[in-house]
Amino acid sequence: MKRLLYFGADVDVQPIVSNPDIKEFVFIDQLPRDYLGHWGFEYYKGIYIPKYHTKGGMLNLLIKNMKKHFTNVKEKLDGDKLVITFDKNRKLTYWLNTLLPDFDEKQQFQKIEKTNDFKKKLQFIAFTNLTKEIVDDMLKCNILYMMGYHPDFPILEMLKLDKIISYSYVLGYWKTKNKFLSGKKYGEIDLRKKFLGYTPPKEIEIINQYDKNYWSK
Repeated sequence: MKRLLYFGADVDVQPIVSNPDIKEFVFIDQLPRDYLGHWGFEYYKGIYIPKYHTKGGMLNLLIKNMKKHFTNVKEKLDGDKLVITFDKNRKLTYWLNTLLPDFDEKQQFQKIEKTNDFKKKLQFIAFTNLTKEIVDDMLKCNILYMMGYHPDFPILEMLKLDKIISYSYVLGYWKTKNKFLSGKKYGEIDLRKKFLGYTPPKEIEIINQYDKNYWSK
């Protein structure tokens, strides 16, 4: 079964709209708990989700986008896990407030051991709030959608993919300072070539992020 994974999804439902043959989607984002205040709300530990039930908040905007394109939209929020069912038999699992590993330059291209032992994986996902359930959800996906944000290489290496949908064949890795690019590139990976523990998927689809026809679907 096709299952699409999208990191940094925000309130973008375009990959769902453009892939009507896919029934299950997994979205992951650190929003609405965004330390830079992307949505204009102050973060308070333990009460950040209720803030986004307000008019115009992230969750409402996401539901609004879903209802614009799909029928029979129903949502259920359980902590940081939002499940949206829609149409007749489709489902979106959205993991909110999920901080992904931020590998530094030295750690970026180390090989992650492919193992089902969650305790061994923890050494690579320390300092995040990933849980076994989230990691398992990621590993069950066989299609990766990348638009704007792409995951650090160890995460890409850990996934088992049949297809990648991306804005470029080549992903660049840059030194960062306070979460912003400092301008110095230290590495890159060509999605079409083997690299360390990464094996290219059978299919890679390149999307022109400036194609109005694609985004107007």
